[in-house]
Amino acid sequence: ASRREETSEKTETKRETAAETKRETEASKNTTPAAAPTEAVADATRSAVVAYAKQFVGNPYVFGGNSLTNGTDCSGFTRGVYAHFGISLPRTSRSQAGAGRSISVGDLQPGDLIFYANGGSIYHVAMYIGGGQIIHAIDESHGIGISGLNTGRVYCAVSLLLYAAVQNIVCPSLRGLCL
Repeated sequence: ASRREETSEKTETKRETAAETKRETEASKNTTPAAAPTEAVADATRSAVVAYAKQFVGNPYVFGGNSLTNGTDCSGFTRGVYAHFGISLPRTSRSQAGAGRSISVGDLQPGDLIFYANGGSIYHVAMYIGGGQIIHAIDESHGIGISGLNTGRVYCAVSLLLYAAVQNIVCPSLRGLCL
């Protein structure tokens, strides 16, 4: 009787295993593959950076300022937003243009930085937020706000998130050059 019970238990275990395998196979047929993890992380990071930056719209512009709530200038704004995510940027817009990886305006993604120049001298930085728009500390009359991207005046652009989100670290060796 014990041998019959043992054989019966083995047969039942095989049936359960076969049924479980069949359920798993059927379930895998009914699901769509997930986006590549690195792509999902990069998109989530970009969205988080933009969402964080947007909460300061309407706050004051102060030349040389560093406070996202009490007043900042353009480079203080981008520096402060990225500092929240553990990414260090130099203080001036001209210096920030050398951080990250140089990209073309056609490759802009939310969170990338855009630099404006006059006669080759960088004077302003803004953050691309998608949809042809930028967020930046505009001037004393407008404070921090959202504007349309004026591509005709863009001197260069850099991405700080191109590899940082994928590696989940800030990589100081990612240095790009503008024009």
